[in-house]
Amino acid sequence: GLGNSKAVCDAKGIGNVYLEYLCKLNNEVNELGHTTMFWGDIVINHPELIPQLPKNMIALVWGYDRDYDFNKVLPDFQNAGLDFYVCPGTSTWRSLIGRNSIAFANIYNAAYYGRQYGAKGMLTTNWGDYGHWQPLSVCHAGMLIGCSYAWNLDTTALKSLEFQLNHYIFKDKTGLTGKAVLKLGTACDVTNIPEGVANAFHLMLHRYKWTMKGNYQTREMKITPLRNAEKIIDSAVVMLHHAKPQCHDAKIVIEELEQASHLAKHGIHLGIARLSVKGNDTKSIPIAKRQELAKELKPLIERHKKLWIVRNREGGLEESAGRLQEIYDYYIKP
Repeated sequence: GLGNSKAVCDAKGIGNVYLEYLCKLNNEVNELGHTTMFWGDIVINHPELIPQLPKNMIALVWGYDRDYDFNKVLPDFQNAGLDFYVCPGTSTWRSLIGRNSIAFANIYNAAYYGRQYGAKGMLTTNWGDYGHWQPLSVCHAGMLIGCSYAWNLDTTALKSLEFQLNHYIFKDKTGLTGKAVLKLGTACDVTNIPEGVANAFHLMLHRYKWTMKGNYQTREMKITPLRNAEKIIDSAVVMLHHAKPQCHDAKIVIEELEQASHLAKHGIHLGIARLSVKGNDTKSIPIAKRQELAKELKPLIERHKKLWIVRNREGGLEESAGRLQEIYDYYIKP
C-alpha cells in the first residue's frame, strides 16, 4: 500500500487488495494443476478476511520467537476451515553458530499448537539474512528436532538429538561432531543480552559501525560474558579437532563449522575491543588493535569465499563476502 498499489489500497483497504491478489494468484496456480501455499502473516493482520480465503489454499503460519503465540493466531484458520501449516524456524540465521534454546522451544510450541488446532503439517524454516554466514551443518540440529516433534511430540527427543546427529547426519562414531554442534548453539546463552533476531556474535559484525548504546541488545553487552562465550566456542572447536565424521561431506562439515566458530570469535573480539574504549565505537579502537582485528579477519574472508561455493550458488557470494570485506575496510581506515 506504499508503492504502485497505494491509490487502490487507499480506496479499497490493504486487506481487500491483498485478498484479491491472493485469489487471482490462486486461480493461476490451480490452472497449472497445483495447490497454492502462502505466508499467513499478512492476513493475520486482517482476521476478518480469513473466512473469505479460497478453501483450496494452504496458509503457512510462521513465528520464530521462543514464545511466539501460535495459540492466538491458529484458531482463526481452523475456524475458517482453511488448511494450514505451522512454520517455526531453526533460529540459525544471524547467529553464525546457532541459537539452540530458542529454536527448540519455538519448534516445540509450533508442533504442540499445530496438533491442537489441526495443522495439516509443519514446515521448519531456515533463513540467511545479512550475509547468511551460518553454514548448513549448524542448521541440522533444528531440522532434526523439527522432524522429531512433527512425528512424535515428546520433549525426550532432545535427549536423543546428539545421537541422531552423529548417527544419521555426520556418521561420527566418536560422537564429537554432534556434540560440538550442540555446544556451539549454547554459546550465545551466556552472553546475557536480551533475546532478539540475532545473537551477540552476529550483532557485532553486522553493527560494526553503529552505536552499541542505540540497540536494546548491544547496550547490555559486557566483556566477561563475551569471554565466557568464547570459552564455550573454544571447547567445541577442540571437539571438532578430534571428531571423525564419515558422512559424504565430512571434510566440508568440519571446515565450515570451524569457520563459523572463528567468525563468531571474531565478533567477540570486536565486541571486547569496543567495550574497552570510551564510547564503545569501532573507530575509537586504537589503530594497532584495529590492524590486529583486520589481520584476524582477512583469512576468514578468503576462507568464506572458498567454502561458500561448495554448497551455495555463486550469485550470493559477492554480497555475503562483501559484508565481511566492509568490516575489514573499516578497520584499516586511517
